[in-house]
Amino acid sequence: MNIVRKKVICVDNFNDYYSPNIKEKNIEEAKENAHFILHKTDITNKESLRDIFINNNIDKIIHLAARAGVRPSFQDPTLYQKVNIEGTRNLLELVVCVNILK
Repeated sequence: MNIVRKKVICVDNFNDYYSPNIKEKNIEEAKENAHFILHKTDITNKESLRDIFINNNIDKIIHLAARAGVRPSFQDPTLYQKVNIEGTRNLLELVVCVNILK
């Protein structure tokens, strides 16, 4: 049987919406797997994302990086716009740039 092992590349900025320590604890086991790569950066950092996309053979994306919470979005709409709209746009532009839509 031929087993294909894929890398999982996680991009997370470990923001403080809830405790970053809890977030770190949630991925402790994954970090022990040689096929798991963690990049502590933000999806709004296009240059950092570009490096990640170019230096890895990415063929699929699962985007879970949006800021959550309706009430906090009213308190800081600029942050939510930046992450949820600009960050998503960065990901989509890089999908096209590295031709993931083959």
